[in-house]
Amino acid sequence: MFVRRLRRAAYVRGMLSGSPIAAVPFERANAFADRLAELPIEEWLAIGNTLLRVAGAARRGHALSLVDAAIIEHDLAVHAWYLRDAVETSAHAACDQRLRWTRTERIAFAAAHGAADAAALTLLAGNHLPAGDVRLLCEPFAEVIATIYCPPTIA
Repeated sequence: MFVRRLRRAAYVRGMLSGSPIAAVPFERANAFADRLAELPIEEWLAIGNTLLRVAGAARRGHALSLVDAAIIEHDLAVHAWYLRDAVETSAHAACDQRLRWTRTERIAFAAAHGAADAAALTLLAGNHLPAGDVRLLCEPFAEVIATIYCPPTIA
């Protein structure tokens, strides 16, 4: 499963080779998606439960619409597709850690999964977004994002 992701990541990197400015956000978002695969299911559920308790869904929805617009405007659709697939792969890996789910756990996991998808896309398009929206969409996974280091690309 992850071998196929590595091949696709190499392909997407090749597409970005002419644009080092676009490569850095992609590498950071890709590293985030990979890091998600290492999260224990309890952490996914804690993030989801926090999101469900906190108000602000409308503001997050508006910020996510700005992310979608930036992806389209800056021709990042293929990269966004790849990142969505990477997040889905990581979420699937997390789901394999649990055999039985309660209704509450399924809802919390869905909230965390959606937030992970939004955070990955925000890391990709963040250079084209207001800083407040980047913080808002990345905040649920701030601890994970803080552990990611991507060296600058040398042109």
